[in-house]
Amino acid sequence: LKIFVSILLSQLLFLIFNTKNKIKRSMCLIDTGLLNHIKLTDVDIVHVHWFYNEVISLNEILNIKKKLVISLHDLWFCNGTFHYDPGKINIFSRFFEEYLLKRKCQKILQRDNIIFTVPSNWSKQKFIKTLKKYNTNNKQLPKIFIIGNVVDFKKNAKYSNLEDLKLIPKKEFKCLIHFEKRNNYVKAYDYLFKLLSKINNSSQFKYFIIFGNNSHNFPFKKFNNLIFYDFGFVENNQIDELYKLSNVFILTSRQETFSQLTADSIVNKTPVVAFDCSGHRELIIHKKNGFLAKKFSIDDLIKGINYFKNKKLKYISNLQHYSKKHYYKNFLNKIYDFDNFKY
Repeated sequence: LKIFVSILLSQLLFLIFNTKNKIKRSMCLIDTGLLNHIKLTDVDIVHVHWFYNEVISLNEILNIKKKLVISLHDLWFCNGTFHYDPGKINIFSRFFEEYLLKRKCQKILQRDNIIFTVPSNWSKQKFIKTLKKYNTNNKQLPKIFIIGNVVDFKKNAKYSNLEDLKLIPKKEFKCLIHFEKRNNYVKAYDYLFKLLSKINNSSQFKYFIIFGNNSHNFPFKKFNNLIFYDFGFVENNQIDELYKLSNVFILTSRQETFSQLTADSIVNKTPVVAFDCSGHRELIIHKKNGFLAKKFSIDDLIKGINYFKNKKLKYISNLQHYSKKHYYKNFLNKIYDFDNFKY
């Protein structure tokens, strides 16, 4: 009941302090009592992975009398309620966001025995900048470790049961795109549509493989000169075959704290063409395993696609340290070392 009331209140406030860009939002202000059902007396460290949908409050987490690790998988700790930067918002919503963000940061800065992890240096720098902005009492900032998402290097996927594979011409240049409909602003599908419109009019590229949990709602009819092979939602253990079938993966996101799609593509030796912004650029070696286009330049994206169409390059991957085999040695033992916590 408390969670329901909290959700109801948050949705009401989001209607009042609204924004044109639809991005996940959470307040996590009301104590729901969820922690009362979890036994924490026998543990040394509590690791929290995500705040979302009012299930638990930030206060409840910060009041845990244990050493605390919080992982930032998105940018919720860099905003008042938004899980990613929302772009331009009206003055009333901005005031609301500023108030909640200041309150959030000051609560964090008052807490000892807390460590944060982030999936990229980009997200780390944004978090540090946010904490410094509201650190009016010059408190010591908490330790922040970078832990990239783990990447699976064992590729045993088989797609032989799908007849659609037989229809894809092997000798043609094929682009891979992902579409899930949600988070339109963050995933920048507006830029994807601009890119496809330009390609549709110029006939530079023709074949596109598309996947995602909402790909059946993709506006295929807008691009009548292009041929799409729609695979819809694909299980993670089968996804590799799509990367292997493709010559290049196109990512138009405005913001990615890591980008599992980028990592999966690179592991499968499919270069990634993306904008030179946010966390995914840390996975891409320009003109080696991908192409970093000028920020939000459609022409430069096309230049990147052409780059891999016209050149055969020695493939370079820098993702080995993200493998499961080395994950604990590279990351986790450094985080959970008790010397990292304040006493």
